[in-house]
Amino acid sequence: MHDPNLAKLNGELKPYELFIGHQEVPFHFSVGLVALYEGKVALIKTKWGEVRLPSETPREDETYKQTLLRLAKEELGVNEIEISHYIGSTTTFFLRPLFKELTLPQDVELIHLQGNEKSYVRVEKTTAWFLAYVSQLADIEVDPEEVKEVLWVTVTEAFSLVTVAEEIGFLAKIRKFIES
Repeated sequence: MHDPNLAKLNGELKPYELFIGHQEVPFHFSVGLVALYEGKVALIKTKWGEVRLPSETPREDETYKQTLLRLAKEELGVNEIEISHYIGSTTTFFLRPLFKELTLPQDVELIHLQGNEKSYVRVEKTTAWFLAYVSQLADIEVDPEEVKEVLWVTVTEAFSLVTVAEEIGFLAKIRKFIES
């Protein structure tokens, strides 16, 4: 695991910025929902074509519960959820574009994509997952910047739809929570 404290920072970084990731720190944290409604689990289809479990980055001064409630509304179109408990975490990676020249630690690799002049840093993303129950679906518009479609599917269907390998493995691990 990359130690985010190794980054050579250009100034003072708030703990919040270190926690959620910052241009100069190749680490990111989010919270996610395994939301259940009538025996089905919520998946989102993103505008980038991924099908995945919903997750969100906490905002400054926001508790994880507040983040999960906001996530339910913005990404699932649900007003109320009953958060049950923490059920595990996953680690994935994504590319974060660099918008300015930075002095980065030697172990941080810059990535250059063919046909693209930008430089990217490979960012480690840890998501803490929580089981939640939805008692009623609402007709709230989801955030079109993040979500193209909300899918409520059985666990079996989820295995064939989810496109993020780490989340498929996570679903297998937590299947007993979902099917009970």
